[in-house]
Amino acid sequence: MEDDEAIARVKAGQPEAFQHLVDRHKDRVFRLVRDFIFDRHDAEDVAQEAFVRAFKHLRLFEDGKPFLPWILTIARNLAINQGKRRRMSLLPTGEELSGTPKSESPGHLSEVRELAARIEAAAARLPERYRLAFDLFYREERAVKEIADELGVPEGTVKSDLFRARALIRRSVELKNVEA
Repeated sequence: MEDDEAIARVKAGQPEAFQHLVDRHKDRVFRLVRDFIFDRHDAEDVAQEAFVRAFKHLRLFEDGKPFLPWILTIARNLAINQGKRRRMSLLPTGEELSGTPKSESPGHLSEVRELAARIEAAAARLPERYRLAFDLFYREERAVKEIADELGVPEGTVKSDLFRARALIRRSVELKNVEA
């Protein structure tokens, strides 16, 4: 069963068809959430909440559009909000960075973490279109062609969106450096 068919069935009163969407996309949703929330149990809860919200709002989903970008956007936003509510860092903790070479000075590690936090914050502020391409390419490590196929757009559009996303992030990070 394709996503479009499952969505049509749910909208037609067969809620059990939503399970197809969950089964098909749960791993990608979880991986995306896990990039933001480092606790496995919390990440599982947020991923599940993303599917609950998608189910509740499926009537608003525009027919003919790909489901994956929509559910990933929901999941990403929930993960960011979860992090804000719990004041979780968007970066690994010191424990998770234990594999960092011992030759790095604490000051250097602090600068790297600060830069990574600014990049994460800038990525979170990207327009949805650019943020989605950015997430699929960098977080999901998907090929441009695969992203284009999934989003139903030409490869050139994906490349352009990635270029613009990187430019916006670079500009934001550079402005923060000037302000500091």
